[in-house]
Amino acid sequence: MDYNQEHTYGSDETLRDSAPVIGAASWGATEKFRKPFMMGEFGIDWKRGDNDHDPKGIGTNMHNGMWAAVASRSFGTASLWYWDGYVDPLNMYGQFDLISRFAKKIDWTHFNPTRPTVEPLAWVTPPAGKIFGELSINPVYDWRREPDAVLSVNQDGTVSGAHRPTSSSAHPSPTSSRL
Repeated sequence: MDYNQEHTYGSDETLRDSAPVIGAASWGATEKFRKPFMMGEFGIDWKRGDNDHDPKGIGTNMHNGMWAAVASRSFGTASLWYWDGYVDPLNMYGQFDLISRFAKKIDWTHFNPTRPTVEPLAWVTPPAGKIFGELSINPVYDWRREPDAVLSVNQDGTVSGAHRPTSSSAHPSPTSSRL
């Protein structure tokens, strides 16, 4: 066998973000078999297209799945299955632009990522309904690097880690530090 491949789907929104599954599959397969790996197909739900779970085409699962594959030794991006009812009608081709530009700059023959150590995110109280959406953080500091390089969103929705208030009109302070 020259390479191995896997497909993964959730069921009824049990897999809202495929990134952890794709990353684990890629790391596991490349370590176990010592062969190239690719996540062939993936989606939120095997019974319904991702468009049913993300009708606005935000593309969180698609984005995270593609980047998780590239960052975890896959020899290509993971391949979202729902092209005809999701990617094409919602014109989500822009999702491929940044990852394509990134991939063109990597020397893949010498690329050797290391497995990250990350604590899983957990909801304190699960939100009602679907959780896809955007998170916007308006910084209250200059665009210089913070000494600790950490910006935290706390469980109560407040943001901590912004140490230098700014008076610059280019980066106005938000009216509230609460999300």
